[in-house]
Amino acid sequence: MVMACVGLQAQNIGSDSKIVIDSNYGLSYIPSQFTKEGKARLYTYSDGGDEKNPYIEILDENFDRLRTCNIPLEEKEIILSYDIIQERKGEVTVTGYDISQGFIDDVFTSTEDACAYLLEHEDYQVDSVGVLGYNIVDKYDKKILLEKGSTLLFSFSNDYYFSEEKYGHLYPDEFWALNKKGKLVLVEVDYDEKFNGEWEEREQMRWSQTVSPYSISFIDCDNLTSSEFECSQTLFNNDDLYEFLLPVYSSPMEVGREEYDQDDDGEIDYKRISYSIDEIGFKIVSENGSVLQTIVLDSKYNIYDGISLIKVAGKYFLKVRAADNKVEGSESRNCYEFIYAITLGSTALRQIGQPIKSSVRQHDNIVTVETAPHGADRKLTVTDAGGRAVWSQTVPAGLSSVQIDASRFSKGVNIVSINGGKPENCKVIIR
Repeated sequence: MVMACVGLQAQNIGSDSKIVIDSNYGLSYIPSQFTKEGKARLYTYSDGGDEKNPYIEILDENFDRLRTCNIPLEEKEIILSYDIIQERKGEVTVTGYDISQGFIDDVFTSTEDACAYLLEHEDYQVDSVGVLGYNIVDKYDKKILLEKGSTLLFSFSNDYYFSEEKYGHLYPDEFWALNKKGKLVLVEVDYDEKFNGEWEEREQMRWSQTVSPYSISFIDCDNLTSSEFECSQTLFNNDDLYEFLLPVYSSPMEVGREEYDQDDDGEIDYKRISYSIDEIGFKIVSENGSVLQTIVLDSKYNIYDGISLIKVAGKYFLKVRAADNKVEGSESRNCYEFIYAITLGSTALRQIGQPIKSSVRQHDNIVTVETAPHGADRKLTVTDAGGRAVWSQTVPAGLSSVQIDASRFSKGVNIVSINGGKPENCKVIIR
């Protein structure tokens, strides 16, 4: 739980500590159960800025700095999604143009004078001049043709170009030109592009985020308290160092593919392949960089809603909320919870059963427990925080979901399990 002084920008707190509390993160504390001294410790968190990894400052009750703990990250930023564009190289040709005399009656003796005139008059929206890869050829005093070349100095009237992202400023949609009579005319050009060259590849639409330790939501059901913290000393081992939970990421996975025929010649010439990187687990890492334990979820799940620590009847459970991979053609994803038993001071996290999907309808207190169909009957049992069975029912063979009326249970933590010879599924429900 973040304390009441969250958001304070406090400088020079304590005697000589010169602690600065980051206003983005504020002041937090580590619960007494998870420190060597057996008392709560204040700390501040900093993302480290651009120069270094994030770190925490452990403080005493006088706000004096006890120690600085660096958070050992392999990388500060992770790319979560990106697209790879594969496209055949295109060739641009002029297919038509339209010439208009405009409203400029002046006669110019050189293209330099004409460009200077346009640049001075904002009404013509000219902001730069350059050399276009075409000659303007005046024929019959009226008709203007475009021929390949690189000699004409011209001024163009806007910043819009054909396929600017690929060809830059080579093909303006319109520009001013000076004919042989010294009159400025506005040329609007139509282009066509054929995609029959070599395949080229580029990356597009990259999305990334800063890597940071999980903030563990601690729910102490025995003492009816809650808090949040990013580090601990005795939750996972008993040494003097501090430990963090850091995300484990998947390799890039293809999540979408599109193919097009851009020039309607019957051949695919454009491909967009979308990739995603997910949080597929977590690892317990000491401040010295040692990895104490790595937990990777089943390949079809990824963490989406953080990690919680639950204490009930003197026992600790780590709850990880995850979602399965999105079903193709569906906008929704199923949510699951992984439950791990923890013995304080030990990194031997033990998963209880398999992940189970459930949904709680707030208004009618109905809990729907969904699991994979089984070939034999199974028994569903609900136990309270003291380990007493408060409800049981048979799950017939082949059935994949069971509904429970949670209003019959006492308030607090209740554990739902499905057994078929051995524990298969477990879920902690807090009312």
